[in-house]
Amino acid sequence: MGLTELIVSGVALLFIGSMIYVANWQDASGQQGAVLRWMLFVVIGMTLYAGLNVLVIGFLPQETLADVDSSLPAIDKTGALVSFSVTLLMAVTSLTMVLSVRARQGLRRILSSSATYNPDSSVHLVAIVLSLALVSVMVSNFVLGGGLAGIAEMIETTGIAAGQIAFEGLLWVMVAFLGVGLAVRRAFPQALERLGLRVPTRQDVAAGIGAGSILFIVQVAILLVWARLVSPELFTDQTVAAEQIGQAINSLPLAFLVSLSAGIGEEVFFRGALQPVFGLLPTSILFVAIHSQYTLTPAAALLLAVALGLGWVRIRYGTTAAIIAHFAYNFIPLAMSLLLGSMLGT
Repeated sequence: MGLTELIVSGVALLFIGSMIYVANWQDASGQQGAVLRWMLFVVIGMTLYAGLNVLVIGFLPQETLADVDSSLPAIDKTGALVSFSVTLLMAVTSLTMVLSVRARQGLRRILSSSATYNPDSSVHLVAIVLSLALVSVMVSNFVLGGGLAGIAEMIETTGIAAGQIAFEGLLWVMVAFLGVGLAVRRAFPQALERLGLRVPTRQDVAAGIGAGSILFIVQVAILLVWARLVSPELFTDQTVAAEQIGQAINSLPLAFLVSLSAGIGEEVFFRGALQPVFGLLPTSILFVAIHSQYTLTPAAALLLAVALGLGWVRIRYGTTAAIIAHFAYNFIPLAMSLLLGSMLGT
């Protein structure tokens, strides 16, 4: 990451953190202000601007694109249209939620009774807008990156950086703790309780390893069926990105770090922070949407099943058990592949 990208990322993270803090302060104080609303407008506007850029890049002639910036990728027009359509939908939905109390109340009616979503909560409104912006950004990046083949090529070229993986996991955790109001609405012990975190018990370990192992078996079974239903060429095309990720993780320590970072970061954020607010199914769908390596393939349905399984573990045993299950689900196939490769001398 260059200096410019580092500065832009830092400013974006500071802005998002400040917005979450302001939302928590409003919920804690009971006061409403215009500052948060304008911050949300900025997020929506920047998301729409990014989606529009993808559309422009997709429809610019190749020669013009090279003259403007030789580093800009040539992307498919259909992909650009789909990306902008998703961005526009996310932006309009976000804007509607910000401006309309009735829309927020309507969302409350369609969510499950177990969801704690509050139409009057500033924090919950920020969570909606940021979640929709995240979906838009992931779709735009998927198109800009050249789809599944582009993601696979990027992973093959750059590999997987352990530091970046750990940093991303830390970001998920930080946003989760900010979201539940650490140091504003909740002290640290209360924040842990809200996120469903505790020191692992024997039950957590047993439930986590058991659920992770079952999810792995389900994955293998679905992959076998999937491979039989499509041609070998199509199956290879649809799994190329996931295959490259597996090949890029070339040591047990890296496999352990990737599995642990994803397990902690994603479970604390999705199952710990978001699921109690929005419910099992909406959170699971969002979880699938941010994993671009599964986009437009049957693996998205597999990942949804896994997300629902992890969500059930969160409901039944807590987030700590879900973290262990997520870790086991990721680490078991990676470790088996590495050990098998070592035995075969590859």
